[in-house]
Amino acid sequence: MDCVIYDFKSVLPEATGKNIKSKIKKAGYSVNYIQNYLRLSCPQPIYRWFNGKVMPSLNHLYMLSRLLNIHMEQLLVSGYMDRCDVDDYECLSIVSRTIIFSDYINGN
Repeated sequence: MDCVIYDFKSVLPEATGKNIKSKIKKAGYSVNYIQNYLRLSCPQPIYRWFNGKVMPSLNHLYMLSRLLNIHMEQLLVSGYMDRCDVDDYECLSIVSRTIIFSDYINGN
């Protein structure tokens, strides 16, 4: 199983989705309220963000940051992206953890 490892950080959609969900919940807002605030016709995009399926648009990130009274960057989670030639979540998580731990040890 060959894994290609990219040596740059990127926004991690799944972790970002969990972070957005957590910040919205902590602030006491419902999905319905966020849907109306962002003028979305249905709540499905919000659930897709939460699950890391898609990322919010720049405009939606900006509006959420204003609502939550935080910087947009605080909604995003970055880390190393990696890709395996097979669909193997275990491979991805082990590779990611190894790189991040290595960076921590090396002070990066």
